[in-house]
Formats: sequence, C-alpha cells, structure tokens
Amino acid sequence: MFIVVLGLTVAALLFMKQRGYFVPETVLALLRQHPTIAPVLFVSVYAIMVFALLPTLPMNLAAGFLWGTYLGTLYTVIGATLGALLAFLTARYLLRDHVLRLARGRTRNWLATELAGPGWKTVAFTRVNPIFPFGPVNWLFGVSAIRVCPYFWATFVFVAPPAMFIAAIGASVGSLVLAGETRALVVNVMTASAVVTAIAFGAPLLRKHLSRHS
Repeated sequence: MFIVVLGLTVAALLFMKQRGYFVPETVLALLRQHPTIAPVLFVSVYAIMVFALLPTLPMNLAAGFLWGTYLGTLYTVIGATLGALLAFLTARYLLRDHVLRLARGRTRNWLATELAGPGWKTVAFTRVNPIFPFGPVNWLFGVSAIRVCPYFWATFVFVAPPAMFIAAIGASVGSLVLAGETRALVVNVMTASAVVTAIAFGAPLLRKHLSRHS
C-alpha cells in the first residue's frame, strides 16, 4: 500500500516539476505573496526538492535574498536536513532493496568501509564538500550502517557552512539572485572550495586507505 502511495507522490512531484511549480522564479513569487507562512512554505518545498533529487542551489540563493544571510541559512539548513532525513528513512526502511540494486559495488564497499568507524565523520565530509551530490548521497547513507541520530546531527551541523556561503551570495547580489551569471559564479567558487576541502579532508583518508592495504 505504501509503495502505491509513494509512487503516486513521485508522480505528483514529476507533474508539478513539469508544470513549473519548482522553478525558482515561481517559488519566489509564491513566497512573496504569503510572507507570514513563507518560511514554512520554503522549508517544505526545499525538503521535497531534496527528497526528489531536484537542484536546490537557486533556492539557497533565494533564501539569502529574501531573509538575509543568517535567517536564510537557518531555513535552508532546516529544509535540507528534513529532506535528507526523509530520503534516509525511506531508503532504510521502505526502499532498501531498490537502492541497493542501484548502488554500484564500489560505492557500497566504500560506504561499508568508511562508516565502519565514527560514521558521522564521513557524513560531515560529504556535507562540506560540494563534490558529493547532496540528494543521491542521502539515499546511499540510508542503506549504510550509520545510525539515524549521528546522521541527523552531522547533516544539520555540517550542511550549515556551504548553506551560509550561498545564502551570503544571495543576500549580496539582490535582484540578480536567480540570474545565470550568479549561478555560474557560485558553481565556480564552490568547485574551488571543493578542491580545497578534498585536499584537507581527503589526505588523511587516503593515508588511512594506503596503510590499511600496505
């Protein structure tokens, strides 16, 4: 029964996406029309987009534009964490076999190895490093051995730095928040930060991997 409901939900989300309800400009107009409940609407839409593997960068920028750096970051983090938790729980308790079939052998082995110890460190690493796609990683963590509590708080804490960075850009560029030039700027800067993060966090992991196989 639940699979039927989930299938209908996914179909509804795809229909809404096709009709443009998840287009940033549409969401932004909706939020402006309902300022009182705008934060709740934003968090809900953001969580759904994370769960449905839709791109959320424009939403993060819009949060900074609408509410400033700090409130924009807070609403983004709440929405991202709720969406990540929903995907995690769905993968773990409802669609585990399907996710495992989609996950390749190397990915599953990497998760099993890295999450054998303090799993929150791996979650934290993927949250601060834009190289890892936020949406798909949530589903993969759901079929790993990490417990819900460490996954939840590591996501909530470590998704905040990149969210604040993007919200700050959204707050500073004003009406250009949804322009293609702004998106390109964010992508370039985030790529550079990903390289730095990979070097900083990846070196210890690489040494650990080499020592384990030496």
